[in-house]
Amino acid sequence: LPAWSCSAHDSDSHRIYAGLQDGRVLVFDTRQHSRPLHSMAGLSKHLVHTLHSVTDNSGSRKVLSASAIGPCMWDADGNQSSPKLLLEDDNQRVCFSLACAPPSSDLLVASYRPKADYSSGDAAAPSQAYLSQTPTQSGAGKLGQHTVIRRTGNASFAEGSTCHSNVSEVRMCKSAIVPCGNDEHLFAYGDESHRGVLTWRLPSLGVHSGLIPHRQPILDLRYAGSRAGGGYLGCLSDDKLQVYRVDR
Repeated sequence: LPAWSCSAHDSDSHRIYAGLQDGRVLVFDTRQHSRPLHSMAGLSKHLVHTLHSVTDNSGSRKVLSASAIGPCMWDADGNQSSPKLLLEDDNQRVCFSLACAPPSSDLLVASYRPKADYSSGDAAAPSQAYLSQTPTQSGAGKLGQHTVIRRTGNASFAEGSTCHSNVSEVRMCKSAIVPCGNDEHLFAYGDESHRGVLTWRLPSLGVHSGLIPHRQPILDLRYAGSRAGGGYLGCLSDDKLQVYRVDR
């Protein structure tokens, strides 16, 4: 089965994780390629589109994943029977992106769009769950929402502030949390109608700024920290790659 996401943990250079189309997460050791160390079954058969390697507030290694049903947390060593769904399942929306600031798992932002309406009453196949309702002719996407998720205990999380933007009806676009100094963070996402990256302050999700738009929609968005301090935010569309330096 094809893998849709992957991640590695800073504290273990030999261990990598892969999220599969059938909802499983595989754990690999790069020194042993013949088979995975663990194969962990998900809570659904929806593809795992996002993986982050993190630690919890006790210092234990965990894996955050996201599929259509929402974000989940897994034991990084495959010792648990199933992952924990961080929020209650909401059958009116589909999660298509999850941002965090590894290795911390205290502050997350999940992105959602309206779930497709199947008038026949038949259940949606896992691959169909990511399709929104009737496409718009303008190409401006659908009105989606971004929701802050805060840790409230060792293994408990709760929804916080929410903001809205135009999101793709079919793509699983990426988002990012950007550290910007003084223990402050921004949430960044490529708005479908703006065709550029918009940023919001965390955890309030108050509007911060918009970056220079592209001619085509933003397809990918990544933040990488630098050992020298600060970091870089990169955004990619069909015809352009932009990289911004972030000072801290």
